[in-house]
Amino acid sequence: PHVCLGQHLARLEMRIFWEELLPRLKSVELAGPVKRVGAQFVSGPFSVPIKFELK
Repeated sequence: PHVCLGQHLARLEMRIFWEELLPRLKSVELAGPVKRVGAQFVSGPFSVPIKFELK
């Protein structure tokens, strides 16, 4: 299987992003349907519309 050389950095960046963002939010909810990308090489969300309220 394919292994991205930058996967560990990407995971670290996402963990720090969520650790910093979530404590600042009062609420988060979906604002529309999640659009996905499906392909042999890449799959996952293409867009995830959200609405949020800050504390």
